[in-house]
Order: sequence, then structure tokens, then C-alpha cells
Amino acid sequence: MLSAVTFMVGGITAYMASFNVNVDFLIPFAAGNFLYIGASDLVSEINKHKNIRVNLIHSVFLLRA
Repeated sequence: MLSAVTFMVGGITAYMASFNVNVDFLIPFAAGNFLYIGASDLVSEINKHKNIRVNLIHSVFLLRA
């Protein structure tokens, strides 16, 4: 719950600040967070398989994306 509240407060603060300040520098940070969350979720799914061949195929597709 606390994490969700800080997300909302940060989003509203950035939105209100965007009227007075150029906040374009925040875009790479947001993109990096999305990439990190997506990659960390995919890597854990890859490691669940016992078959090395399946892990290699998934890793290649992850790195290709």
C-alpha cells in the first residue's frame, strides 16, 4: 500500500512540475525501470526450466529483444 501511495504522489508531483519545469530528463529513468522489471521477470522464468536447450533458446530471444 505504501509503495502504491508513493507512486501516485510521485506521478502527480511530476505532472504538476511539468507545467513549470522541463521534465524530459525523467523519461530515460522511467524507461529503464520498465526494462528492469520486464527483464527480471523474464530471467526468473527462464531459470525455471531444467532443460539447457530450452534455457538457451529463451536467453537468445531475451537478448534479441
